[in-house]
Amino acid sequence: MSTNHSSTQDKSAVPNDHREDPELQMFQRQLHRFAGEGDCAYERALSTLYQKLFEQRLQQLSAMRNSGL
Repeated sequence: MSTNHSSTQDKSAVPNDHREDPELQMFQRQLHRFAGEGDCAYERALSTLYQKLFEQRLQQLSAMRNSGL
């Protein structure tokens, strides 16, 4: 069973003002590296973790933008 995270990994899914964020870029690199289809449970767990961290960072950046920071 594979998990496809391409919609969140896709740079078009990231608002323009967030694309240069180094944390988001790192999470995207890791998501691309594992691509949600790891050979073992460890790689699948890492993919899931990076997906969650990516989404959390997007939420943080959006909250900061909305608060005027």
